[in-house]
Amino acid sequence: MGHLYLLLTIAIFTFQGCATKEMTPAPEIQHTKTNSNPLQKNPSENKKTENQIDEFEDEFSQKETDDMIDPLSGYNRIMTSFNDKAMVYIFNPISEAYAYVVPQPVRLSVSNFIDNIEFPIRFTNNLLQGKFQNSVDELERFLVNSTVGIGGLMDPATEHMQIPVHDEDFGQTLGHYGVGPGFHVVLPFIGPSNVRDIVGSSIDGYMRHLWSMLKI
Repeated sequence: MGHLYLLLTIAIFTFQGCATKEMTPAPEIQHTKTNSNPLQKNPSENKKTENQIDEFEDEFSQKETDDMIDPLSGYNRIMTSFNDKAMVYIFNPISEAYAYVVPQPVRLSVSNFIDNIEFPIRFTNNLLQGKFQNSVDELERFLVNSTVGIGGLMDPATEHMQIPVHDEDFGQTLGHYGVGPGFHVVLPFIGPSNVRDIVGSSIDGYMRHLWSMLKI
């Protein structure tokens, strides 16, 4: 009887334990069910994943666009590195030495003189773009600075008459008429440019040559 009572007691406790487990699911099982479908149960993580995918697609599209507009990317990287070294080891020391040796008033006169001889470029391109008032301003500046300003060494047109400079070149003129910039090109010693500005600079150089012949 004692053994039978013991077996009966063990059986009762066993069945009670099973019933308790069925009535109260374990937290681990609930957690597993909660995350069994993350697309429905955790929208914040889904949103984060979607954003990451969008960022990846945007970055890929941007890289593809950059490659399309920069077919000379390998050359441009090499030339940019070359120009950086030239700036550090050549141009910066020369510029510092020039500023140290040449007094500031003389440097200003040189700058004014160069600005004055660039008159035909600004005048012609303002005219080509239909900016007639700007062309008149440039003509007035040139006449005043070439006479009162002693050949352009001084700039009374700006200092006393407040006639503004209107910087325009042939590259800007091409852009004014809808010509696109073309692909990116880094020029030796000059730096970043594009096909349109290279063509424009060539035309401007030819105009300088013609102007110098007319002056002679």
